[in-house]
Amino acid sequence: MTTKSVQKIDQWEDKGNKHLNMEGNKIDLPYHRIISDLAIKYSKEGDSILDIGCGIGQMVNLIDQKSAQTRDIYIADAYQQCLDITQQRVTPKAVHLIDETNFDITDKIKGEFDVVIMSHVLEHILNPVQAVHDVLTLVREGGHLILAVPNPARPNVLISNITKTHYVNRGHVMTWDMSHWINFLENILKLDVVEYKNDYVQIKGCNSVPAIMKFGEVLGRLLPWWCFSNIAVIKK
Repeated sequence: MTTKSVQKIDQWEDKGNKHLNMEGNKIDLPYHRIISDLAIKYSKEGDSILDIGCGIGQMVNLIDQKSAQTRDIYIADAYQQCLDITQQRVTPKAVHLIDETNFDITDKIKGEFDVVIMSHVLEHILNPVQAVHDVLTLVREGGHLILAVPNPARPNVLISNITKTHYVNRGHVMTWDMSHWINFLENILKLDVVEYKNDYVQIKGCNSVPAIMKFGEVLGRLLPWWCFSNIAVIKK
């Protein structure tokens, strides 16, 4: 990553692309747990898992904690601080610093992986169609790509829109409600989606209260179109 691109990303963060609390509590949200479960479900002992946009390492840490079987973990992120924090939690086989502005994933990472995770990343990328195609080249034949994006039709966003309170993470360039997500993956990209998953209906304050988060997960099963994330597992 060039100095110029690092400065550009830093300025972007300063202007509102704030989606990670790197100093605060490393709480595991429902989508972290669900995606880590999916990664375990679609892999086996000795398989390789690449987490693109690893953040502060919640999902790879959960994979390490939950499974009695050992998997090779690889991580990639656009922020060195994220990579450093994640390495304090797990021991990856390789670490990749990528450029968020041009998504140079295929230039930085070579080889194929049994499972690739890309959670809450695609909405930051200027060309999401090309990004999915690029990431799929990193998935071994018969392997799986786990994609997750935030759902703009969730209650918190709808309420903000009704009250005319501006809510958009200014780093987001794309968005998909559940119906457009299905259309994007199945009809536009013609992908083999083997599973859709829902996480939770977000209730104000639930990210710090486990009991309320659990209630949000129950609501997520009843009202999937209102969930915080749209999650899909794609087979190559």
